Amino acid sequence: MNIATQLCGLAILIVILVFYFRQQKVDLKSSKIFKDALLADLGCLTLDIASIFGIIYCEKGVSPVITEILCKLYLMSLVFMTYICFAYVVSEMPVTEKGGHKIERAALILYIIADIIIAVVPIYYTTNGRLTYSYGPSCQAAYIFAPFYIIVTFLMVLFYRKKISSTFFITITVAMALECGTAVIQFLDPEILLVGFGAALGLIVIYLEIENPMIQTDRLSGLFNLSTFQMYIEDFYKKDLPYSYIFVRLVYDIASPVDKSDVIMRKTADYLASFKHAKTFYIGQSGYVMVFRDPTKAAEAAGEINPELIKACYDNGNAFLEVLETRGRKAANVGEMQEILGQVSANGEYSDNNIIIMTDDMYERFRQERRITAEIDKALDEDRVEAFFQPIYSFKDNAFTGAEALVRIRKEDGSIMPPGMFIPVAEKTGQVKTIGDRMFEKTLDIIKNGGVRELGVHFIDINLSVLQCEDKTLSDRYLSQMKEAGVPPEMFCFEITETAMIVNREMLLNNLNAFRAAGCSCSLDDFGNGESNLNYVVDMPINFIKADRSMVTKYTISSRVGLIMDSMIHMAKGLSLKVVAEGVETDRDMEAMKSLDIDYIQGYYFSKPLPKNEYIKFLMKNRKPA
Repeated sequence: MNIATQLCGLAILIVILVFYFRQQKVDLKSSKIFKDALLADLGCLTLDIASIFGIIYCEKGVSPVITEILCKLYLMSLVFMTYICFAYVVSEMPVTEKGGHKIERAALILYIIADIIIAVVPIYYTTNGRLTYSYGPSCQAAYIFAPFYIIVTFLMVLFYRKKISSTFFITITVAMALECGTAVIQFLDPEILLVGFGAALGLIVIYLEIENPMIQTDRLSGLFNLSTFQMYIEDFYKKDLPYSYIFVRLVYDIASPVDKSDVIMRKTADYLASFKHAKTFYIGQSGYVMVFRDPTKAAEAAGEINPELIKACYDNGNAFLEVLETRGRKAANVGEMQEILGQVSANGEYSDNNIIIMTDDMYERFRQERRITAEIDKALDEDRVEAFFQPIYSFKDNAFTGAEALVRIRKEDGSIMPPGMFIPVAEKTGQVKTIGDRMFEKTLDIIKNGGVRELGVHFIDINLSVLQCEDKTLSDRYLSQMKEAGVPPEMFCFEITETAMIVNREMLLNNLNAFRAAGCSCSLDDFGNGESNLNYVVDMPINFIKADRSMVTKYTISSRVGLIMDSMIHMAKGLSLKVVAEGVETDRDMEAMKSLDIDYIQGYYFSKPLPKNEYIKFLMKNRKPA
């Protein structure tokens, strides 16, 4: 009997099925269909062997009716095999759930028609020694419908090739080539029974490249990996189903040994994987996501997980971040969900009890930040980042001898985006460094080409975020640009803000000392607002301190603020520092600062921040007579 290839195919399928069923899997639609395809091919090969036995023993006791039924059932299973493979590919295509259902329904109707034709038209069979096979109209019908499914499957994959992964495209193409090739061989020579074996080979390729659970698993943690998480969540979006999730990120002590961190990571993975109602994924960088179909189970799990992780992290000197989403699908897609989780994790947004409940407002805030990030990038590309200048008045010179360069972004419609809207976002994304470079260039330009020195300006303040100051090339780059432009360093005062955490204090001091050595001035901004501290005044090579606006406006109405301001001015004078009062807006503020012997005044009392050309006009109008 010529059943060697069928037996080989059966052996291969049984081995795959054993491994496939003993490994953990996520319940994706494609995985379920792949399991059906394995079972269908197993049935197809079994019926192939049974039909061969039926043909051989037809004249030795087996009823011709039974033989005909076995032969036709085999042909039906052969077409079903190609139909189920088509359904598998459809499940992975970027079509809507509704569209996918329509395609699958049409394919199923076609399969039923094929079965009816195979059942009603005649079939013949023959046996000659080891060669046994069936032929006739019923076989021809099967050989028409089966290749049809394969061809349509290939055309669909080809059509969506730019919207699917290259791995999926290549794998399905190879699998279909094996099936189609063996079908053509058997059609041309019915004595060579290869179709069932070819289908088995195709399923092996799909298993090894796509459906192997080991590929879907992170080896170190033993949990499902990032790519599997993406597929799993996308399945919810395709089906328009809600879900809930818990995101946990461990925060290791920098000094913690790698092997200890690995042990903690695996223990955490085992603990989170023990929850029955969730699928748990390790998405990298010590981040875990537990996905629930039932929101109540997510909330219950969070309540249990939180105290356990607090204790475990306390024992190991670590911290953790936990995010809970109980209503699911607030994110527009899996990409936005990952982006938001990344932002929460990167920003270190911890709550008092370590649990952050994701709300609609939080999602909207993240989306707003993403829109602003895109707007900043576009504004930088289109040169819509502008420098406005707010005059600084000197009591000693009785003139406007300085200014502060303030960043503004002009929208495409010509309106101005408030700094409070985009600066915090730029600091989070790192765009603040590019913005800072652009502001320096524009300030350099107005000093070189705007004639401000001739109009009595001695210096212009430029705000530096701490992120900029941690760039070891900052002072070298800026001083080189000053030299190239022929602008004296004394025209620049670099203003330090405390809107980012200092990671490399030594680098910041190196930059400031280099600026001071070259002749630039340095200033500490917002002094007295509760953020600054005396260590900055002692350690930083500064020439100026800027009294915060809140201190200035409250000076005349709060005795406590008055005492603080008096002490601050006394300390500054003792350290030979100049004092700039920000936010001066009224006559009362002005007189109070004058009585304190403040050196410089900045605020709406004289002028709001002005665009370059308007600032130059202001200087010309208010120039001190010679």
